[in-house]
Amino acid sequence: MLALGRLITALVTPFTDDGTAVDPARLEQLIAHCLATGTDGLLVGGTTGEGPTLEQSEFLTLVSTAKAHAPDGVMVMANVGTNCTRTSVARAIAAEASGADALLVVCPYYNKPPQAGLLEHFATVARATSLPVMIYNIPGRTAVNLLPATFAMLIGRCPTVVGIKEASGDLEQMSEVVRLIASSGRSDVHLWSGDDGITAEVMRRGGVGVVSVVSQVAGVQLQRIMAAALRGEHDEAARLQQELEPLVQAAFRTTNPIGIKLMLNALGVPVGPVRLPLIDPAPAEVAAILAPLALAT
Repeated sequence: MLALGRLITALVTPFTDDGTAVDPARLEQLIAHCLATGTDGLLVGGTTGEGPTLEQSEFLTLVSTAKAHAPDGVMVMANVGTNCTRTSVARAIAAEASGADALLVVCPYYNKPPQAGLLEHFATVARATSLPVMIYNIPGRTAVNLLPATFAMLIGRCPTVVGIKEASGDLEQMSEVVRLIASSGRSDVHLWSGDDGITAEVMRRGGVGVVSVVSQVAGVQLQRIMAAALRGEHDEAARLQQELEPLVQAAFRTTNPIGIKLMLNALGVPVGPVRLPLIDPAPAEVAAILAPLALAT
């Protein structure tokens, strides 16, 4: 088993029904549901967790609550990345103090730093604590792409950087990252898919798992995909991936995490609403989002 987990679930943040507060009891229930259906790593406060809308006290409540309810061997990762290095460092230190086992650090968004700036940003945050760090590359949201060569330099400089969540959508880039990891001599560094819909293909190219949104409703199916890939049965993994595709498409029919929260609430795992600036799906979208739930665990 990988230290950070192979099926790392990017948890939604459960709110009270009016959306004004984090609901720790609902988070406990969500974690139990995910662990029972295949999750072996937990991520809190990420994009799926509506991290940009959380106050610091709410974020730290997520970390401490998840840690309190994660069994031995299941690591709690906290998203501490922002577009300000000093703020990211402060969040990293606070997350460690609240019990986080690992950190996720996204590429700084909006200010579009050059590659040298990305390298220094990640290195500075990584040095702020002793925790293992996963980098998150998602240029569709951040408007900046972490290049493979930059990641290779980072893992050469920072021994606590142990992985990358790759959501660039560029499979050739992911293959290059895997190749550079292999040539670095760092056997502790791995690549995870950041996109549920290409998990099988990413693992065929050397990825080790997925940081997943839909595992909150389809953890068993994702574990089957990964098990087939790990056995080298890549055609079978691709077939299982294709079976799951309608659910993946439905979950991302509108801006994440609107769809997955709707699905969880419909399945009887209460997580409350999304917060502004996100809104509930339009009535015409609800049926389409919920239609594939027959595929869910």
